[in-house]
Amino acid sequence: LNYTKSVTKSDTWTFCKDGIDRGWHDMVRTADLSLDNGWLGPDNSLCVRAQCCVRQADGININSDYNAKQETGYIGLKNHGATCYMNGLLQSLFHVGEFRKIVYSIDCDEPHGAPGKDDPAGHEGQVSKGPIGASHGVDDGEGKAPSLIQALQNVFYKLQTSYQAVDCRELMKSFGWDTMDAFTQHDVQELNRILCDRLEEQMKGGPMDGSIKRLFEGEMENYIECIDV
Repeated sequence: LNYTKSVTKSDTWTFCKDGIDRGWHDMVRTADLSLDNGWLGPDNSLCVRAQCCVRQADGININSDYNAKQETGYIGLKNHGATCYMNGLLQSLFHVGEFRKIVYSIDCDEPHGAPGKDDPAGHEGQVSKGPIGASHGVDDGEGKAPSLIQALQNVFYKLQTSYQAVDCRELMKSFGWDTMDAFTQHDVQELNRILCDRLEEQMKGGPMDGSIKRLFEGEMENYIECIDV
């Protein structure tokens, strides 16, 4: 078989709801299917290799009436500066059904004596440095900041019900972030660890105590095996 022979078709096409399929019905004429032309094998067998490539896709044309929730069933999160890492983490956690159930089950009422934004470092539950501060429903001059639990529940709820990209400013405010923090890249693994720790602290003594740890925990076993016995 002569694999050097090829037929190339080029086209410009915009995929949309009413145009999800594109192809050709006349790639090779039947008269050209011969041994001499390299299309047929010794037993008149036909061997075809097909390849499809996008030569240029610099942009996506979206109609003004396009709705991602209606088309895909999902919605995104707004980027508020350099928060793409946070958005990726929130979307990943949101799509873990059991984690979402745990978040919804947490009572968002703050316990008495919960650490505040200005509490000294080292107080239980306080994170003085890192991606999440310790804002607990305090007024920062722009209105009362919600608790972390309430803000996260709101984000998850909007991801399920909203038809527009979800705003995360309320959640960022519960972190104790200011505008500069929104434009600062943090380590997503550290953000995940601290976020889960804060959720676990909120569930202590309740029926869901330890549920996040059990959801994501794993076991590692080290052993030595003698191969000469």
